[in-house]
Amino acid sequence: MIKNIGKILLILSLLLLPNLALAAEDGEMAIYPANWDGENELTKYWYIYNVDKGNTHHDQVVVENTGNTPLSIKIYPVDALTTADGAFALENEDENKDDVGAWVKLSESELDLAPNEQRVVDFTIDIPAETEPGEHIGGIIIENKTIKEGEQLNIKTRVGVRIYETVPGEVVKKASIDNIEVAGYYPSVWSLFYKYNLKYDLINEGNVQISPDTDVSVNSNWFGHVEASTNSLDNGSIFPGKKITPEKAIEKALWFGPYNLTITSQIEGVAPVQKVYTFWVLPWKLILLIAIVVVGLISWVYSSKKVSKNNSKIKKEVKNNKKTVKRKAANRKVKKNKK
Repeated sequence: MIKNIGKILLILSLLLLPNLALAAEDGEMAIYPANWDGENELTKYWYIYNVDKGNTHHDQVVVENTGNTPLSIKIYPVDALTTADGAFALENEDENKDDVGAWVKLSESELDLAPNEQRVVDFTIDIPAETEPGEHIGGIIIENKTIKEGEQLNIKTRVGVRIYETVPGEVVKKASIDNIEVAGYYPSVWSLFYKYNLKYDLINEGNVQISPDTDVSVNSNWFGHVEASTNSLDNGSIFPGKKITPEKAIEKALWFGPYNLTITSQIEGVAPVQKVYTFWVLPWKLILLIAIVVVGLISWVYSSKKVSKNNSKIKKEVKNNKKTVKRKAANRKVKKNKK
């Protein structure tokens, strides 16, 4: 059971600084560019290319065992992705590669490193002739083949170096909004009103990274403006052809009826993109409670009228009975006088 749970991967981080390795418990390793361009300091940490389509670039990467125990590692290229909050991440080895991960060819796939040993690995990045202009992002990962077994999960350590490739051509900035969802839930069994969460896809349809500001507003045709907020990708971005799926809680209570959710995405230098989504709020618990109260009131009114009618009937019967008794008493008196 524990070993099955141990299939979970714990990606410790990406390498951002030279000669800095993030360690598993039984060893440390690092990966970084073997060469830099002499001008851009970032090329000490990342690969930054401007290779045109149809061309091939040759380069090298340094892999280092910075620990005190031997390491057996795998090395492989992957595509990059954007997390829900716009952070950079590299995909897993077994995921489909259709960008930088498919273009990079390494001279080695596995390495055995002695303590404190460095190894330089050659690679090429081959840009297909049909590649669209713009930014393409991926990376090279080294992975410790030794999996650390824990009590509840096993840990597989990966460390990666980024590759930013920009194919020369026209820059296109374009975003779209899709798959808007609003879901309601009761915070507790005693709640009469739903709380609502919303999510949506924010898609980069251009060929460069974008960092849009997104405004979200909720309005009711019956109750007016509800709330508004702005979501910014602080230090984050959406890669070309990728998407993020932000999620947000609607803080204020929604009462009843139709509501309009308006999402507006703004990118510097281009026109904003907006989408409106209409959803209905039906607080079933409150509706049921109101229905029970209404039925109870109707039943009470009906019962009250019935009781009142019965009381009137009884009073009338009593009155009639009294008249009958008096009449009979008068008749007996008349008969008695005649005798």
